[in-house]
Amino acid sequence: IGDLTRWLLEDTALLAIAGAMPQPARRRANLHKLTDYALTFGARQGTLSGFLRYMARAEADETLLAVNTVSETANVVRVMSIHKAKGLEFPVCILAQCAKKFNLMDIRQDPLLLHAQTGLGLQRPEEETRSRLQTLPHAALQTEIRRGTLSEELRLLYVAMTRAKERLVLLCGEKNPGRRLQSLAAGLTFGSERLEPAQVRGAGSFADWLLSAFLRHPDAHILREAAGLPEDIVLHAKEHMRFYMPNSGLETQLPGQSQEKNAAPEPDDDLLAFVRERLEYRYPRETLSRLAAKRAVSELTEKASRDAFAFTSRPAFIRAGGITAAQRGTAMHAFMQYADYRNAARDLDGEIARLCGQGYLTQKDAAALEKDKLARFFAGPFAARMLASGNIMREKKFTLRIPAAELGDPLVKPEDAEGEYVVVQGIIDCAFEEDGALVLLDYKTDRVEELAVLRERYGGQLAYYRRAMRECFGMEVAETLIYSFWLGDWVAI
Repeated sequence: IGDLTRWLLEDTALLAIAGAMPQPARRRANLHKLTDYALTFGARQGTLSGFLRYMARAEADETLLAVNTVSETANVVRVMSIHKAKGLEFPVCILAQCAKKFNLMDIRQDPLLLHAQTGLGLQRPEEETRSRLQTLPHAALQTEIRRGTLSEELRLLYVAMTRAKERLVLLCGEKNPGRRLQSLAAGLTFGSERLEPAQVRGAGSFADWLLSAFLRHPDAHILREAAGLPEDIVLHAKEHMRFYMPNSGLETQLPGQSQEKNAAPEPDDDLLAFVRERLEYRYPRETLSRLAAKRAVSELTEKASRDAFAFTSRPAFIRAGGITAAQRGTAMHAFMQYADYRNAARDLDGEIARLCGQGYLTQKDAAALEKDKLARFFAGPFAARMLASGNIMREKKFTLRIPAAELGDPLVKPEDAEGEYVVVQGIIDCAFEEDGALVLLDYKTDRVEELAVLRERYGGQLAYYRRAMRECFGMEVAETLIYSFWLGDWVAI
């Protein structure tokens, strides 16, 4: 298992492909970690199927963790919840949205409240007014649940304010800070150094607790001025704080700082030129960014036909049996992918029943199959040639690297596409070996009048298939054929 995974990384373009996708460093690191898992599992003589089950079980148990490409000591800004920050410390912490209201909606609106200790509380419906009336048990549970919720919020606030080692920044966004400060000041008691329990229980956000306490801090004179409080309400504090009110432009200064506004620095022409150069930078091969790095074969070859027939299909509810042409085509391809061709040639209905019983086809898929067309195929020459081959490949996936210039995208300049490649992927319906070469066979269920339409519509797609088989398997493709189930005939490409 380990050798196979190492081969995928070292001898294929898998790492390069991951490097061309979003978050390349993280993707590559996860691939290397997958190799480590495989090496560890392979050392215990594990099989491939066992390794796949192990990985699926680890993913389900959430023990399969992605690689963190940012180290714990990296000099970066970390955004995390208060719960995630528990037990950690940082030089500078910013506690944002302190004015965000606590979520007490369920307590106010829920007519049925439950509490582990207090019990059950219900509102009483009033039949005449179609309203609900408050009951004493319901009010008691509201009070108890609110007290528990606020207690948990206080614990969270304590965790948040004890994470900083050097500086703590608290952001309280109030639309009208003066009015809010006056409302909080009305609940302060001059003769006590603590907040009254009623004011603590009446808080609706972290800001209510913080500002109520900060109003009595020695450095918070701009808060007291906005709240209309006298200076004799101030209490002693060990730590200094700096307060700033953006709406008023007022800002306190820490002890030792100058009370005068700092003079604006002289403009730095070199810095300005550097910033302007960075902002005005344009990628020299800008048109290349309009070209997707990974494409499906159908996107490259079928766009014209999709545009031409975009509005010709009818909705399923006006079709016989409510089955669309796309559903019929999907069912036919599924049967050709999983069927035992020898059994299908002898007993088509029995093979359909077997696939349904084993879950390869649903009953709806079976109803969508056109049995007469399948029977005509298995009675024809292609089925005999396929059964005579010792190597039949079905639904073969491939990935092909082609020069970007070959696509001829009108939005990309030729000089920008030079030296660049695009990854093309697709799935080949069927290929079988015959006389040392490959015969490529593609099934189509399109309802067309003549085979020339299929050649024109899918000729480009089959050219990519032929190229992929030659490059991936190192074998020449002797024939490239399209078989039309609708016409019961084939055409060479």
